[in-house]
Amino acid sequence: MSQEDCTGIRELLEEFIQCYKNEVCLWKKKSKDYHDRNKKNAAYDRLINKYKPIDPNANRETVVKKINNLRTSYKKELNKAKKSLKSGAGTDEVYVSHSWYFNLMNFLYDEEIPRRSISNIMENENEVRPLTYMYTTRQAAPYSPGGSGFLNKSFSAG
Repeated sequence: MSQEDCTGIRELLEEFIQCYKNEVCLWKKKSKDYHDRNKKNAAYDRLINKYKPIDPNANRETVVKKINNLRTSYKKELNKAKKSLKSGAGTDEVYVSHSWYFNLMNFLYDEEIPRRSISNIMENENEVRPLTYMYTTRQAAPYSPGGSGFLNKSFSAG
């Protein structure tokens, strides 16, 4: 592939990323349109059309894969940068992404912040927390040693 071809594809990908950024219903979880299937389908159709110059055979699957690849790369680069900041490194040692599209993807920054987790570790060893499990017919239920085999209903373990 020639330098001109690479430059042309890069410009097309920049336009594709900008188009994705404008389709808030596809990436902003707090948007009211995020759960609107019709708006998402229309947005994907626009993205497919934007991606066709890069891949003439593009379809929804192709576009979704491309978006997932871009998001995964962005998140990895973002995590490297955050990790270098936490390590107490000097300003000249802070990781700077070399990805050409990293700054274009910064609109996802707030979407990539992990949700708060809740610890399930007991603070006191004597503390007993009952656990309730719900099994459906599609899930494997635990074996009931005193019963007649596998359970297909709720039970408590503690």
